[in-house]
Amino acid sequence: MANPTGRKSISAATALNDAAAAADRGDAFAALDLVRLAVASPERLGEHWAPAVKLCSRVGDDDAALLAARRLYEETPHSTQTAYILARTLEATGRVHEAIAVLVPVARAGQMTLHELLRLARLHLFAGQFDLAEALCRRLLRDDPWNPGVWQQLAQGRRFAPGDADLGPLSELQRRLASAPPGPRARAAWAWAKAMVDVGDDQAAALALEAAAALRTKLAVIDIESLEGSWRSSVDALPFGLLDAATGSAGERATFILGPQRSGTTLVDQILTNHPSVAGGGELGLLPLMRHVLGDFSGPPLSAWLERQRAAGTADPWAPIRERYFALADERFGPGSRFDDKLLSNHYRLAVIRCAFPGAKVIRLRRDPLDVAWSCWRANFPLESAWTSSPQWLAAYLASYERIMDTWCARHPRWILEVDYARLVSEPDREIPRILEFCGLPDHPATRSPHLNPRVVSTSSFAQVREPIHSGRVGSTRDFPRATAPLRAALAAEGLQFADPS
Repeated sequence: MANPTGRKSISAATALNDAAAAADRGDAFAALDLVRLAVASPERLGEHWAPAVKLCSRVGDDDAALLAARRLYEETPHSTQTAYILARTLEATGRVHEAIAVLVPVARAGQMTLHELLRLARLHLFAGQFDLAEALCRRLLRDDPWNPGVWQQLAQGRRFAPGDADLGPLSELQRRLASAPPGPRARAAWAWAKAMVDVGDDQAAALALEAAAALRTKLAVIDIESLEGSWRSSVDALPFGLLDAATGSAGERATFILGPQRSGTTLVDQILTNHPSVAGGGELGLLPLMRHVLGDFSGPPLSAWLERQRAAGTADPWAPIRERYFALADERFGPGSRFDDKLLSNHYRLAVIRCAFPGAKVIRLRRDPLDVAWSCWRANFPLESAWTSSPQWLAAYLASYERIMDTWCARHPRWILEVDYARLVSEPDREIPRILEFCGLPDHPATRSPHLNPRVVSTSSFAQVREPIHSGRVGSTRDFPRATAPLRAALAAEGLQFADPS
């Protein structure tokens, strides 16, 4: 890597100090280059790596944060804090098994807080170690039998059945928390809702899901009107002529998978990454890093960026974005690797993808909006996805997503492959070869068994990806007419068409 300081030599300590100064003046990429320069040095800095981890995490570069966290862990006495820092950065870069290996000895020594132990339980779920996750939660409940966070984590990783021994304590938990703050009550209500969905009690599931949602809306809100502005600014970010002129093979190593949560994007990700020619994928935070030079990916900052590049005489103004993106991908997957990027918010960045990566492939997942809404409604998404907390918010978000993708598919139909989830899971031998051909990949039998993919999935699809392809979730709302009634009304109000579950 070139020395970003332009000096012949620089110490690791100086590089980290200069990185902090670069970040303070807004030059994020210079800061990240300097952190990498420091990490490459054999100079031991001990606890002084901790600020570098924070800097990289704040800027949004998970890979650089991991490099600094490894040095911190190696050069300081092992502690709960350094183990937890390393585990968080390992998880952020998809190395969940390594994160577990770091945390388990600390947990066995009894040195982790409840919050840290619940994170370990969640990592076990992501790794498909469901028995270990449940055993850890059971142990925590022996010490604190009415902790809603533990019950929520336990419910996340198991399936309840009629007469289940956990139903009594879960019901009692609702009574005990009746006057608790919204946060604990929301966690308890969601755990009860998950149990009621599992046992097929439509009425009880409806009441529990609505209670959990009402509590979540007290904790986080979204601006519905901003969704309208976001979709318009994303499709109008750059002039049509500039987008239409974007041609060539630049960026062909990348495949972008788009679709709202629970639409089948993880399944396609697993299919592609089980192909021997595709190194890896997942929800990569690489493109959002470009906000440090492109702003919020809307028209004014993109135009300003292009003007600066033209003024500098750059032949290809998008080359710096492309080169930085692939340099980061190469760190993760190896030089020259093919990979996919299924960060779902990239639908807001399609104008940049079109110009910077005209040779890339874009796959758009389509699924019945009611199936998507129902799956989101009963999932335990973090508050960052507050749009799942209200039928109206959920429908507005899905409508916005569809408007953006419909516009792009109409504008560049040969650039975007549309994949219907129901058809994919019912006719995989027809649809998977179509996906592979679009991506320029030869057919391969491993793509028919994505459940055997050893990659860890750190999303709410962690359990489903362990199952062979099946169509059992298509139209699953038919068994929950009462619980889905608010969703059907909200989707209809947004003009979204969905199959009648009856």
